[in-house]
Amino acid sequence: MTHTKGKWEVDIRTGCFAIYTGEHINCLAGVKESAIVYQNGRGKLSRKYDGYKLLTKEQIANANRIVHCVNVHDEMLEALKNVVSLLNNSKPEYPEYISQFTIEKEKLEQAIKHAEEGL
Repeated sequence: MTHTKGKWEVDIRTGCFAIYTGEHINCLAGVKESAIVYQNGRGKLSRKYDGYKLLTKEQIANANRIVHCVNVHDEMLEALKNVVSLLNNSKPEYPEYISQFTIEKEKLEQAIKHAEEGL
């Protein structure tokens, strides 16, 4: 799967938001086609400016979350791989922890697989 590389940024305005990468472009500049994601507000109609709806708190939170998750994905994936590598090269000190150790290692490996499948 191919996706847009690089650090993503979100531009939040009162009536729209856009997610971009690379050069920052504001979402009011009429460049919807350049955005990775562009969305108009779904909230109340603006009283100050006619013709558009305001962004909802949920839209703002979702836009920020998308950008945050994208930007930390590679960092988290690398950290998970490092932990699994450490676990592969170590043994629990106490035998009663071996099954829990194995279960947690398997959870990490599954998380890595899911992260890599989404790339």
